[in-house]
Amino acid sequence: MHPTCAPHPEPTHAPEPTCAPHPEPTHAPEPTCAPHPEPTHAPEPTCAPHPEPTHEPVHQDGVSLHGTSKNDLMVGTSGDDHLWGGNGNDTFLGRGGDDDMFGQAGNDLFIFGNAQSATVDGGQGKWTDIIDLTDKSLSMTGHYDGGWTAHVDDHTVTVTNATQHGVLDHLDNASGSITFNATGDVVHFQNIDKIEW
Repeated sequence: MHPTCAPHPEPTHAPEPTCAPHPEPTHAPEPTCAPHPEPTHAPEPTCAPHPEPTHEPVHQDGVSLHGTSKNDLMVGTSGDDHLWGGNGNDTFLGRGGDDDMFGQAGNDLFIFGNAQSATVDGGQGKWTDIIDLTDKSLSMTGHYDGGWTAHVDDHTVTVTNATQHGVLDHLDNASGSITFNATGDVVHFQNIDKIEW
């Protein structure tokens, strides 16, 4: 009797692997931008209105001038000037303001064509320093309405009429003051040898 063999089982194959379905590719959403604001412009600057000009005199700083060893013409401004003549025979024109004028060495001439305040120092020495109130045709008005009064050491001279002429000399480095009666402006001086008007 032949042995009987158990039937061979049908070969089994490993099942085909199944893949999960591939997801459909997704794209990042397009970025959305906030709407751009309309450009704005800075408002045009507005200026304060310019004040109406006035005709009042403007007080301003003046100049500082130094002369040379020669004969200098020292011309100031309507402001407060500081004028030094240096050596030489110098001529000073203050032109208004409250000026300081220093003749230093030499025969110096200080001309006042209008009433103004000033401090004048002719400089010590054996020369002749003069304050001139006569306006010797130097394009100045030469008006002293109400006259002026000079106090010179122990002398007092009062001139009430601007057309009067005279001289106070032989003063020898005198000190004193000249007050313009109408305005109250004062010229203080020292080391002056003559005053002409």
